[in-house]
Amino acid sequence: MDLSDAVIVKSGRLKSVVWNDFDRVRKGETYVAICRHCKKRLSGSSASGTSHLRNHLIRCRRRSNGNGVAQYF
Repeated sequence: MDLSDAVIVKSGRLKSVVWNDFDRVRKGETYVAICRHCKKRLSGSSASGTSHLRNHLIRCRRRSNGNGVAQYF
């Protein structure tokens, strides 16, 4: 997926703290969550939930402080 003309979505509705480590990007009708640490693209649609984003943060090797992951549970 080419994200050259994608738009970063700023929304007050994103209540989970995992969004502090992700950018939610919209390309057409598709939403993608991009990790701010390793730039991996994950599903960012509202139907996907945030569990997969939390799991990624646990395993993300480029995340500098792995100790702060406990706050997401």
